[in-house]
Amino acid sequence: MKAEFVVACATACPLIALAFCYIYPLLVDFSQINKTHCHVYNFLPSVSATISYNPLTSFFWFMLILIHTPFRFILAKYLHDFYKTQFSHKIPEDYVPFAYKTDYLKLTSVRKQIFFAYQINKVEIIGLFILSMFTSNSNYGLMINILKIIFFKFLI
Repeated sequence: MKAEFVVACATACPLIALAFCYIYPLLVDFSQINKTHCHVYNFLPSVSATISYNPLTSFFWFMLILIHTPFRFILAKYLHDFYKTQFSHKIPEDYVPFAYKTDYLKLTSVRKQIFFAYQINKVEIIGLFILSMFTSNSNYGLMINILKIIFFKFLI
């Protein structure tokens, strides 16, 4: 797959889903979507309120996030491969002069950081997909537990 197509799919799907989830409830029931439990007037509803407005918006959001998730993984792999090739100077440590030893160590450290960033990117994509699967209105207890687990992993 071409990188431009992957980037277009990875960015267009969430944008279309967000636009639909905002426009549809505003056109159908503007006053209901802007109501809050503390009776404060909103000019625009929150993202979670628009996504969980009704089953149609929840399903549309989930399907487009489901479609876009593999493209995010492909894009993450493209970026990992790109940065890996940028720092892929294969110099055996025995042949590195003493003056350039620190540069060699920096290069190996950068390679480790690239791999670590790729792993974190994959965990982020999985976490965002899981959070998109469960809306806060229908699965409040489960959502709180998932957020606790994700926050705990973030702290580690």
